[in-house]
Amino acid sequence: MDDLLREFVGETLDMMEEVSSDLVTWEANPTDRGSLDRIFRTVHTAKGSSGFFDLPRVSAIAHAAENVLDVLRSRKRDPDGKSVAAILSAFDQIRMLVQSIAATGSEPVGDDSALVAALADNVRLHDRAVVAEEVAGDSSDSIARQGVSPIVPLEWRSVRVPLALLDEVMAGFSDLVLARNEVALQLRARGVDLDNMAAFERFYALLGGLRGSISQMRMVPLRQMFAPMPRLLRQLCDELGKKATLETYGGEVEIDREVIEALRDPIVHILRNAIGHGVENEAARADCGKSAEARISIGARQSGNRILISIEDDGSGLNEAALIERVVAAGHYSHDQALALSGAQVTNLIFLPGLSTASSVTDISGRGVGMDVVKANVEKLGGTVGIENRPGQGMSVIIDVPMTLTIISALAIEVGGQGFAIPRSVVDEVVLVSNDAVQLIDAGGAQMVRVRGRMHALVHLEALLGQQTRFVESEDRALILCRLTGSRSFALSVPDIRDHDELVIKPLPPMLASIGLYNGFSLPDSGRPMLVLDIEGIAKHAAVERSGVDSTEQVDENMEHGRGNMDRWLCFTPWGRKTMSAVPMSTVDRLVDVAHDQLQLTAGRIVACINGQLTCVESDDFAIPQEGSVRMICVSLGDHTSLIPCRDIAHLAPLTMQLPAPDRDSIVVGLAMHDNNLVEMIDVSHMMNRPSAASRSRGGGATTKASSEVTKKRRANG
Repeated sequence: MDDLLREFVGETLDMMEEVSSDLVTWEANPTDRGSLDRIFRTVHTAKGSSGFFDLPRVSAIAHAAENVLDVLRSRKRDPDGKSVAAILSAFDQIRMLVQSIAATGSEPVGDDSALVAALADNVRLHDRAVVAEEVAGDSSDSIARQGVSPIVPLEWRSVRVPLALLDEVMAGFSDLVLARNEVALQLRARGVDLDNMAAFERFYALLGGLRGSISQMRMVPLRQMFAPMPRLLRQLCDELGKKATLETYGGEVEIDREVIEALRDPIVHILRNAIGHGVENEAARADCGKSAEARISIGARQSGNRILISIEDDGSGLNEAALIERVVAAGHYSHDQALALSGAQVTNLIFLPGLSTASSVTDISGRGVGMDVVKANVEKLGGTVGIENRPGQGMSVIIDVPMTLTIISALAIEVGGQGFAIPRSVVDEVVLVSNDAVQLIDAGGAQMVRVRGRMHALVHLEALLGQQTRFVESEDRALILCRLTGSRSFALSVPDIRDHDELVIKPLPPMLASIGLYNGFSLPDSGRPMLVLDIEGIAKHAAVERSGVDSTEQVDENMEHGRGNMDRWLCFTPWGRKTMSAVPMSTVDRLVDVAHDQLQLTAGRIVACINGQLTCVESDDFAIPQEGSVRMICVSLGDHTSLIPCRDIAHLAPLTMQLPAPDRDSIVVGLAMHDNNLVEMIDVSHMMNRPSAASRSRGGGATTKASSEVTKKRRANG
């Protein structure tokens, strides 16, 4: 609270200094409307702020002065010398009280009833001297008795500086670093040993401290964002007839002012959601054994150079059934597909655009403009949004954002003699190509990489920059797994990673910014400019489509492909057929050539023995050849793997379902057209769960029949 009180003291004294000339002008010309309006706004602000800090003397004087000014502004009476003298005396007294607060940290004891009464009616006011003599005696004596000097301490004083000016100072500092590095290079060229030069070492240390101080100027405590929330909560509760209390913690955590401004609207929206959707009314809470008054908390903590903000409520949590119903109604998923989603996947459906679980449109909710916008705004800052749902008990929304946008933690790489930086906030993992968990895949001419069961599109930085066109991955290259918006990711292949550092980001010249691959540049200690890569821009230039879904969640990705969204599919000609088929690229593990002696018919199924592991072959038309080998596509869903025999691999293409499959029991989920060719889109999940072709042809046994019934129910339930 001390920090807020200091801001109140500084702002109030600044406002009074700014309006002092208006007081003089108004005293000389009481009919000056512009001066009167500015004086009124100052008194009104002082009244509101003093009420927040529980300063009764300042609040009472400001309130009485505001009443007089309101009468004068509304022209209910004309200003005269008495009213002007009363307002001037009120300003003098407020200034004295605020200076005393600055000196002691609390409001002094005293009686201002004479001034308040004089402001209420001007009968006793004859001139300003009489007012000052009558009303200042008690308060001045009380301040004097406390031995207080009405001088604002240095640490309580502040200066308002535009953010643009701070950015200019930061840019100047970066130029200073560059000049230092140039001097160092010239001295070393002349044979000067800078490592043993104490003055230069001190210069380095001073510059480091200066950079920290400049960065600190942009930092503000999160309590400034938390402060209006209780009033907003009260207003929302009044509108909805609910009861709730708000708890805040971590208000002392500091964050870049620019980040606070960007987070304000998302957090307000989440708070509105908590009241509108999550918190029950009193009767419903009583039925659940909860207290009549709901509890909502907003807090923050620092983790390295990241800030974690949590908004939590003890309401009913996210209604997953209603969410699935809205998703199906909106056409995002079929009913079967929605039922196949895991709990975490259902929760994340709330981020789909245009989705709302509200039953009606109100001023608070139901318009369908919500969590997708929140997520987009947070991701623009290089942050993430997560949800922890506790059905019947409440929900938590966790926002993870960088502490500042002007200084970032980055990985430094070098390509073709030019330095580049990648923000650490978008890096999930860094692995070497030689790592056993890395598997490179060439699928239909498209390069992919699977890292611990997770498929990623592969982008070579040199190729993107036009320095090289063909690559053979060497074991000493590094793969940077980059996280994109919308749960997408890709692997960026780079020659090496030099270092990681804290970098001051400067804006790009228009010519470089128009390329779309960079979002800034920095001048590190080496003195060589370093371009900061724009990961989203790289993904766009490299045509990276949706990829990088955990293999344990491949059912969700496959269903998403199956419902017809534009995405990458591996097109091929199946064994024994002419019509082209396709499987989602996210389910493709690798392409393998299986020798005829590795194939065997057993228990009604054809299986392949590869490296001591048995894998089922999925095909109604496949027969084991007498010689040679068969090209097969290895597809994976979670822990399940199958092989699809094919005559040839056509290409990797984005497909959109144009017609659903007429047979609900078929493994074909829909039909698409590509290059004037009909393509059957395969539901890999259903293909793996169906009975074997051999069992179906014999009619199957009890187990096969049961499995078939389960499959039919799964696809028929709606």
